Amino acid sequence: MDDAIGTRIAEARERAGLNRNQLARALGTSWQHVDHWEKGRTRPTLESVRKIAEVLEVPVESLLGLRDMAPNNAYERYLEEKAPADLTEEEASWLEAAPLPEDVSPDAYHALLSELRRLTRVPRSGTRRKVDPARLQAAMAARAEEEAG
Repeated sequence: MDDAIGTRIAEARERAGLNRNQLARALGTSWQHVDHWEKGRTRPTLESVRKIAEVLEVPVESLLGLRDMAPNNAYERYLEEKAPADLTEEEASWLEAAPLPEDVSPDAYHALLSELRRLTRVPRSGTRRKVDPARLQAAMAARAEEEAG
């Protein structure tokens, strides 16, 4: 944990659209605690960091400076440029959670969606095939490797 944790808490709080008082209430603490953390006067405990991450819906690692909190730009570009009109919420959530590198092209998401649809297509019997998580993960990893080249 480094001294910039307060800055990362403030950035995550602002992205979540909360003020210090709202975050404090959600954490069961005072706004002064939040203010002191953000300004680097005090450091939150690891338990507090866990709660902050949960409330702000960011990974603990990102608050600790071990992982970038930036949104997945390739995924956002895919949604804007190439996502099909019939993209379902379920498919979008699978794609957003895909472990693809930040610098992957939007085409990788399109290929991943095609593979996802192939693995989950409805057979002629009309019942939806159950997705084999291991098979899907392997397909996602293969696509990521292909894209990384």
